[in-house]
Amino acid sequence: MALEPRNGAAAVQVKGFTKVSRTGQLNLGWVELAADGQGGVKAAEAPSVTVESGAVTLPSPAGVRALVVSTAEDGTAVLCL
Repeated sequence: MALEPRNGAAAVQVKGFTKVSRTGQLNLGWVELAADGQGGVKAAEAPSVTVESGAVTLPSPAGVRALVVSTAEDGTAVLCL
């Protein structure tokens, strides 16, 4: 997002990147993430759809969507929030 353009130039605000610990494999790209209980993140488990008396109940999202931009063998990942 450009902020306060002046004299043909503008400051640009960029989303933040953060390095986090992870449990298990994470795909690169947009991923639903959940807390892993150890201070890091893991891929959120897919919620299940329930059907009772012919009514279908759609679940809430299982996690928070974040952009995973890299993963490393040391058990970390870089996210763009």
